[in-house]
Amino acid sequence: MGKLEREVKILGVNKIELERMLEQLGAEKVEECLQKIYVYDLPSIYARFCDCLLQLKRVNKPYEFEICRNKLQGVLNEVDNLTTGEEQRKIEETASTRYLVDLLNRTNNEDLLDRFSNKSIVEIIKKYGINPNKWVRVRETNGRTTITTKHILNPDLQKDSKEEIQRVMETEMEVPSIEEVNSILEQLGFSFRNYQEKNRATYSVDGVEVDIDSWPMIPSYVEIENDSNELIKSTIEKLGLQEHEIVSCNTADVYKKYGIDLYAFRELRFVQRENDGIDKED
Repeated sequence: MGKLEREVKILGVNKIELERMLEQLGAEKVEECLQKIYVYDLPSIYARFCDCLLQLKRVNKPYEFEICRNKLQGVLNEVDNLTTGEEQRKIEETASTRYLVDLLNRTNNEDLLDRFSNKSIVEIIKKYGINPNKWVRVRETNGRTTITTKHILNPDLQKDSKEEIQRVMETEMEVPSIEEVNSILEQLGFSFRNYQEKNRATYSVDGVEVDIDSWPMIPSYVEIENDSNELIKSTIEKLGLQEHEIVSCNTADVYKKYGIDLYAFRELRFVQRENDGIDKED
């Protein structure tokens, strides 16, 4: 089962000054290390949706329907998380609901194929390729390797949500080695996106995780993570970071703020501080 966390990034911090402030607050330094990260994309949303439809054409037993329904629910949850208000209104015209998962929940097993083969529904989902807000990360930290699925939930697109702090669903487990898990992912057909390096210093302040991240080519930023919005906001105040740019976005969006396309780099290493284009794709 995944864990829901809330997190924000505060850009353009001075690492030395921030660490001094953390020390004054009595923060515990958990660790500091170079992290090696491999990022994989899931197959596209539309491809997984089509796979569900193909499977529905062949099923006739209750447990087979439930397998298809669960797969379809996962795909539709991603679509619902990506659609804008205008797109939701278009869905409502077709399905009498703004959320495709709601449509799934009120559809009997026997009607699933007809309902989701509807041309209007297919056209809505057809435009969604690889989900930019969901990926698989393999990371090595101080000799420990983990695999994590990360799904950024956009608060602006959620039902009954007024949150400004980014919500992230994470599921993580420890694995034997980067080489073994990379081999498994490749054999399962996951698409390797890129390799990244970053230095991370992790602190704990009154139960709140504070990570100072230093990436190649951009200024350091701090990431504050907890399951409480109030604790995150109070930690920002304690550290005197209210005047900095505070964002809820992924690392690629942070790079965009500095005019850099993170996805243009198949490998992002610290050597690029000296030679920006050494590992950049043609």
